[in-house]
Amino acid sequence: MAPDPRTVRTDSRGRASFLTFVLILIAGVCVARLGYWQVVARDQLLEAAAAQLRTTVTNEPIRGTITDRTGAVVLATTVLRHRLLSQGSVVSAADRAA
Repeated sequence: MAPDPRTVRTDSRGRASFLTFVLILIAGVCVARLGYWQVVARDQLLEAAAAQLRTTVTNEPIRGTITDRTGAVVLATTVLRHRLLSQGSVVSAADRAA
């Protein structure tokens, strides 16, 4: 005789234990990976971050001249401008004075 479906338990202690184990395992892997980044790969990551700050990128947009129907420059033309930027916290006091 088959058990009455209204009295069969649907919860599973084994399933809950397995899910808890998997979640703890995933959390442990994440903590181990963060520890690796902070302790073992620290110098490499610092160098990569510093290299990103030192990278010089030159963007030279090519723009056309806006003219009227007779060919005279009306609104805009391309003008070359130079801009130099520095980070104040990195520049020494002697360099600032110079």
